[in-house]
Amino acid sequence: FEMSSSPVEAGCRVEVYQWPPHPDTCQAVSLAFEASGTRLAVGLRGGWARIFDAEGGQELVCLGHDEAVWCLAWHPSGKQLATGDGISARVFDTETWTQMAHGNFGHSCVDLAWNANGTWLAGAISDGTARVCELGTWLELARWKHAGAVLTVAWQLTGELLASGSKDGSVRIFDVERDVEIVRWYHSGPVYTVAWHPSGHYLASCGRDKTARVFDLAGQAELKRWEHADRVLEVKWDSSGCWLAALVRGVPHDDAQAELPAAVYVYGASLGWAQVACLPHADTRLASMAWAPSNASCAQLATGAEDKALRVFDLAKHVRAVNWSRGRILWRAYATGDAKSVFRRLTPDVLRKICSFLVLPSLQPPRAESAVSSCDGMKRSAVSS
Repeated sequence: FEMSSSPVEAGCRVEVYQWPPHPDTCQAVSLAFEASGTRLAVGLRGGWARIFDAEGGQELVCLGHDEAVWCLAWHPSGKQLATGDGISARVFDTETWTQMAHGNFGHSCVDLAWNANGTWLAGAISDGTARVCELGTWLELARWKHAGAVLTVAWQLTGELLASGSKDGSVRIFDVERDVEIVRWYHSGPVYTVAWHPSGHYLASCGRDKTARVFDLAGQAELKRWEHADRVLEVKWDSSGCWLAALVRGVPHDDAQAELPAAVYVYGASLGWAQVACLPHADTRLASMAWAPSNASCAQLATGAEDKALRVFDLAKHVRAVNWSRGRILWRAYATGDAKSVFRRLTPDVLRKICSFLVLPSLQPPRAESAVSSCDGMKRSAVSS
């Protein structure tokens, strides 16, 4: 890694770990962290899937494909990796990196997703179908037809519901076991990504209409919508479900078109959907992003762009910088003796740690009851606005 700093809003800075671009390195069009966070898979437009050690940045293996690797999906166990390129999907053993399975859909496979127990693999196919196949036999278990190419699929983590988004602007949710459609809604243009909240109660979506949205499955209503300057290619929840990232593609400045800044915007689900970070990418277009597994002190987000560089942002450090004034209030009370006696018994070192993490309690996974109640309030405010 090369470590540098990138300026962000309000004069604060985010640490960035960056792989320098190489002449023979193509644009990263797909990114995926293993569930443990130890490995990062990168799909390249040039027909390669590169696997990196996420901590040190060393390349572990490079897997050749016939066409651009548009999608990557780690098996929940981490023992397999599914890739989609051109008209086929492949599954690799991640210990030996040998190919275990190969399926030909006859049309481009642009997204893949494993169900929670890793027995079924869903694919988004350019012929307008969302398909579910069984691992090992590659037997097709289910198929649903959209009016346009299917661009994204995502499994609900807590059940057997499958969401899909299409070029026809629809977002649809299917019950795979019962083979029925539960609900659908529409964007005003192609839908690029759908992403389930870890609780399974909410679904985020985005598309060419330059919006990112969050829907409440139980209430079948839109909770929140954000308007952006350019198309939103991806939305991703972090593993705690507290941060939602929206990737805005952007357009670099040239003589023919005004510049539209490329950036990743991060919103706090438990903070009234407030924007907590903006991660700009100057003079390039963004193509992909992926969250590393989050914990109470680390929330890292990787991005891939047309400048052929991979960057890893540490959101937790950024949020602490933006909100450091909260910790200073407590520190000042301790230093002046105005706080309760319990704080006077803490050592300065312990109190510094408390101050530095005051802004991060929302990184802990919320209880379902509190998540529902808080989102109900947000739904009312969204409807009223």
